[in-house]
Amino acid sequence: MAKGNALLSMIRDEGRMRYVTLILFAAMSACGGAGGSGSGSDIIPREPIVPIIPDVDPVPTGAATYNGVIGLRFLSPSSGSPVDLDGDLSLQVNFDDMAAAVTGSATGFHQDTATYTGNLLVNTGALDDSDGGLDFVTNINGSLLTGTSNYLVLGQMRGEVLGTGETAATGNVSGQVLERGQPSALSGDFQAARQP
Repeated sequence: MAKGNALLSMIRDEGRMRYVTLILFAAMSACGGAGGSGSGSDIIPREPIVPIIPDVDPVPTGAATYNGVIGLRFLSPSSGSPVDLDGDLSLQVNFDDMAAAVTGSATGFHQDTATYTGNLLVNTGALDDSDGGLDFVTNINGSLLTGTSNYLVLGQMRGEVLGTGETAATGNVSGQVLERGQPSALSGDFQAARQP
């Protein structure tokens, strides 16, 4: 009888262990389902990646006129005095002839109350669109006179046609000015807007 009671107690103890083991296994399974190794039903799907394609402006055609201002700065070769001139600039750009696209002129130069006669011609300017922009380099040459001063301008304009629809042209001027054969370094800038 004692052996029978002992055997029954072992069976009961073994049953409790199985029951506890079953509870622990069920709890671990529940934790695993809530984590990253579960069915994935609670994972928010990613939106598909859409590539961004930049807009590319078409190569312009036709011709356009740009009117604006130009400034020239240099030291008078004869006196060493600073000369700071402002003038009116007009550029004509032929987009159909990239090799000789930019021509024009600059007139109406003045410094304070002093006015200058003469004009500067803009010619042989080529357009370059190899870097995605519309860059140009062109010569600007001519004579400007005021009083007894006669300046021979030998310059170069480096600029760019800007904006959607090529709405503006802007850039810098460099070169030299000669007065009675004596040179002086030339600098300056310009900006012009496309005319309707």
